[in-house]
Amino acid sequence: MKIKIFLLMFSLNFLIYKNCFAFHMNDFLANYLKNEFGFEEVYIDSLKINSNMDNEIPDNVRVEKIYGRLLKFEAIKNERVYEGKAEIRAYKKVLVSKNPLEKGKEISEDDVMEKLIEYSKVPKGAVTERSSIVGKSLKSSIQANTIFTDAKLISIKKGENVVLKIDRPNFSVKMVGKALEDGNIGKLIRVLNLSSNKVIKGVVHDDKTVIVNF
Repeated sequence: MKIKIFLLMFSLNFLIYKNCFAFHMNDFLANYLKNEFGFEEVYIDSLKINSNMDNEIPDNVRVEKIYGRLLKFEAIKNERVYEGKAEIRAYKKVLVSKNPLEKGKEISEDDVMEKLIEYSKVPKGAVTERSSIVGKSLKSSIQANTIFTDAKLISIKKGENVVLKIDRPNFSVKMVGKALEDGNIGKLIRVLNLSSNKVIKGVVHDDKTVIVNF
């Protein structure tokens, strides 16, 4: 009787141990998406695989499609491909305004806070680093809780010296110029070439560089 009780307790403890350390595809997939796509948080709401993988860790995972909350993927184990799909909620970090801010205001650390939003709602050009915001001015007034994007920030101010850069397949040239108007990243602005004293146009690349195309 004692032997039977001992064996029963051993079996139960083994099952508990196995369940505690069992591989979970949900966790594996969530961590994979964080590492590959830069998501801060990922939740797998449902997961289906076309065959049983026996709770084994895949050798590799390939994402076929991710659209909204739909994820289609392939898990490879021992050269066998398992097709799967899942409904996910994935979030990315963005930087937003704490309070309403007026046009032309120079942004300080106190004006910025972090927020997690679903990745599909992150606007184009969303800024994720505080260093890319603090010290810059706003192109237009914004409300509280507005996501900071490149288009909302003045990267180069009128009167500032900038680097004029010309890139060609066979050569690259850099010159010193002066901005004749404010500009945000991606905007075409007028600049003065200080070497030739000619006014030319270029696209704002960052807070110091304007790309010139002749």
